Amino acid sequence: MSFPGNIRWVLLCLSVLFRAFTASATPVSPDTLGSAYVERYIPQNAWHGYCLPVDTSLTYPFTNLSISMKWYDEPAHSWQQAGIGGDSALTDRMRGYMLYADAGLSSNSTVGVKGHLNTGDLYFTVTSTPPADGLEGFNLTGNPYPSAVNWYLVGLINVDPVLYVYSSRWRNYVFFNRALNLHTSICSWIIPAMQSFFVHCSAPAPGTGQVIMTNGCRLHSSEGLYKGNPDYSEMMTLSVSGNGYHDEAQLLFTDTATTGFDTRLDALKIFGDPAAPQLFSMTESGVNLALNTRPWATSCTRVDIGFVTGATGVDTLTFAGLETFSDTTEIWLQDKKENQFIYLKEDPDYLFTAAPGDDPARFTIWFCNPFTGSGESHPPAFRIWSFEDCVYADLTSPRNSAYAGSVAVLELTDLAGRTVYRASLVEGMLNRLRPFITPGCYLAKVDRGGQSVVQKLFIR
Repeated sequence: MSFPGNIRWVLLCLSVLFRAFTASATPVSPDTLGSAYVERYIPQNAWHGYCLPVDTSLTYPFTNLSISMKWYDEPAHSWQQAGIGGDSALTDRMRGYMLYADAGLSSNSTVGVKGHLNTGDLYFTVTSTPPADGLEGFNLTGNPYPSAVNWYLVGLINVDPVLYVYSSRWRNYVFFNRALNLHTSICSWIIPAMQSFFVHCSAPAPGTGQVIMTNGCRLHSSEGLYKGNPDYSEMMTLSVSGNGYHDEAQLLFTDTATTGFDTRLDALKIFGDPAAPQLFSMTESGVNLALNTRPWATSCTRVDIGFVTGATGVDTLTFAGLETFSDTTEIWLQDKKENQFIYLKEDPDYLFTAAPGDDPARFTIWFCNPFTGSGESHPPAFRIWSFEDCVYADLTSPRNSAYAGSVAVLELTDLAGRTVYRASLVEGMLNRLRPFITPGCYLAKVDRGGQSVVQKLFIR
């Protein structure tokens, strides 16, 4: 049936008025006001930091049981599984979590939560509780918004100005110190949406503090933006690679620091995955640091460097920033396990074999001549190198008379730490040896009179 144009217009108006009336008469569910479903991408077989972007009363937010979710209980100094035993921690907005997608998922996945989006002023109370090992004060919080946050604008009360984020790529914790603008190379001042991170409560134990976020902290950024460290003088970055993973530590000399742990200047070391190499410096009182700020000593300055590995093999230490020190400052690395010294300004990369159970206090960096500064004699000046399928060891220079009568030995080790060749050397000569081994990279070590030199060689 058809209607004239003016009648069709009247019917249309009546229809609109009827829909408006029925809609206003229908009650609105509170769950539909401000409610959203927010997803997060979770790659398999690695831990990832997470913070709920919604306000929820659930004890476990995900329907997929292949997602493991845990939080850190600072007073107990232990990890707790979310959703176990009626856990109500999910009601604490700004609490941080770690998520793990296990083998129950056939591929990388996303997890999602539904609720009212977090907005406005939020705060998280942190605690400092004395444990048996003295490492109190670490609290796992996070960015509770569905948008990025500027770390410089986050309010801190009795909290160090350092955030610690777990890197699933490095399998280690990286840091950003906003007081000095110093950070690990892959850590940003922008905290991505739903990202958890550790902070350290500076209040004497037992004590409390707060992390405060507002809408003024928020940014429109989908990912963290990295920026280089400031051009500090007398600053060194140490990095280690091994077993497919990585770690970094930093040293900065400044008169405003002390030789102990400075809450505003230093960054503590949080140990990551046991499979990844762990690198840190150590204060005289035994505190492990990822960022160590300290003054120059009145005499020969030395800094103890700790190293821990969970896998036997060859690791590589690299030292950057050597050019920021005076040309007259000698910088040496001492390897106590191998009983050798390396002059870092000539060779800033050091390959070494390591295994679980090694003494963590393996290395020392000397910012002076360690032989005259410590009363030790100079190491013998000899070199090793390769050409084609041969290895050369130059022992023509005189060795220390204190080791007269000892035998010089060459040992070749593959990158898995296996010894593949061993031979005695002739003193006072240029030794040429053909080991007849598979072409590739090897560590060549020459022990001569109680001291040694290690060099990476490529043998064709």
